[in-house]
Amino acid sequence: MVEDIRPDLIVLDFSMPVMNGLEAGPLLKAKVPQTPIVMFTMFADEAMHKVAKAAGISAVISKEHATTELLPKVNSLLHSLSY
Repeated sequence: MVEDIRPDLIVLDFSMPVMNGLEAGPLLKAKVPQTPIVMFTMFADEAMHKVAKAAGISAVISKEHATTELLPKVNSLLHSLSY
């Protein structure tokens, strides 16, 4: 579906029913490599950031801080894209 839609940004949750965000990230990145991916998680520690980056995820946002971190991070990622 992402190949047809070509979203500007993808938001994932770490905990999802079929696969987690770390599993979905590389699959999505392979389909739409220029699209930034943001992942929500309750476990936004330094180790998670490193693993997520290795999985092609552009940013990890703590669910605890989502209201203050999400919009600034999304704006930053979208403004850094070169269309």
